Amino acid sequence: MLKSEIASEIIELSRNALMMDIRFMDAALFELAPIPSSGVGLMTDGQFLYYDEDLIINTFKEEKTAVSRAILHMVLHMIFSHSFVGKQIDREKWDLACDMAVEHVINEANINCIHTKRQALQAEKLAEFGKGLKSYTAERLYSRLMNTEDITDLKTLFFTDSHDKWYKKEEPPLHRGTGTGKNVKKDYKNSEATSNSDKPFETRNSIAGRWKKLAEGIQVELETRAKRVGRQNGQYDTDFKCTAP
Repeated sequence: MLKSEIASEIIELSRNALMMDIRFMDAALFELAPIPSSGVGLMTDGQFLYYDEDLIINTFKEEKTAVSRAILHMVLHMIFSHSFVGKQIDREKWDLACDMAVEHVINEANINCIHTKRQALQAEKLAEFGKGLKSYTAERLYSRLMNTEDITDLKTLFFTDSHDKWYKKEEPPLHRGTGTGKNVKKDYKNSEATSNSDKPFETRNSIAGRWKKLAEGIQVELETRAKRVGRQNGQYDTDFKCTAP
């Protein structure tokens, strides 16, 4: 089996594993069209899921649940509108705040198929850093991070995906399978979706609107699930809603 086929199969297996545990998110989990892109790591613009094949394969070998967790991590960024922010944002600290908030949601939801080795340490450090905060939304964490000088260790602990696509100028995705790394020169508005990279290109406003609709109900379901787990653990205060700066 080719490397590209292995990586693609891992992506599909990982998404299917998530869907079995959180069926209320099935539409959102399959909303991002996967596109292999060498050297990008993992990233999304809200329409496509860009992934490096070697990274996916190696991550899966090291910890099988980590790929499923990374996919959910990126989907939750979209659910909470983390990528749709103003130009004056401190990108480094906003990126970290979003990663911390999303990992908190995942940990609180207690999803069996995505337990990873580092989540216990994440929870410990987040409780320490966020002491006194009413809840761990990206907005509240960002406010605290703006008064924090050294965030190196936190970045390392919570990093999952690149957020470069959040801030770049709108452009059609890299074409799958060309190997050129150049944008496809075609009319995305009128093209037929014969592959993931042929999916009609959307503007950021269109993507934001689509995810807003998808998010309706999902945030409530996640919060309900987390509160149920919290009651079992003797914890009660959970608030996932986020208003981006």
